[in-house]
Amino acid sequence: MSLQNVELKVLQKNKKQESYFGEMLFTHFGLSGPLVLIASRRIGELLENGAVVIAIDLEPSLSREQLEEKLRKDFQKNIHKDFKNYLPELLPQKMVEVMIKLSGIEEKKKLNFITRPERQGLVVLLKNLRMTVEGALGYKQAIITRRVAG
Repeated sequence: MSLQNVELKVLQKNKKQESYFGEMLFTHFGLSGPLVLIASRRIGELLENGAVVIAIDLEPSLSREQLEEKLRKDFQKNIHKDFKNYLPELLPQKMVEVMIKLSGIEEKKKLNFITRPERQGLVVLLKNLRMTVEGALGYKQAIITRRVAG
């Protein structure tokens, strides 16, 4: 599944180390695509010093406040729509089931019954979808390699 115009932040010990903007892919083996390829060298370096977390902003063009206001208006406009049927307006269809699970919001819940805390939690997910890096596929799977001087 391809995601365009997203921001990928690389975190270590809850501190942002790097930030990238562009296109990425969710694949059967993990994350890939231009952003991940560009970030992979830095991620590899950071992994030598401990755990690395990737935070994905699925709506980088909107601040948290702007996204919450957008959701509030959308929910008011579509009061009888189920949460599950609204999500494809925000996300690729393939992400809907995962976001339902992560949000904790019942898929058949009508938008007008979604509470403010639930809506705020959805904003956090959309602006800060976090994943722990387990590692890279290694040299044999590398698309780009670099020569180390020495």
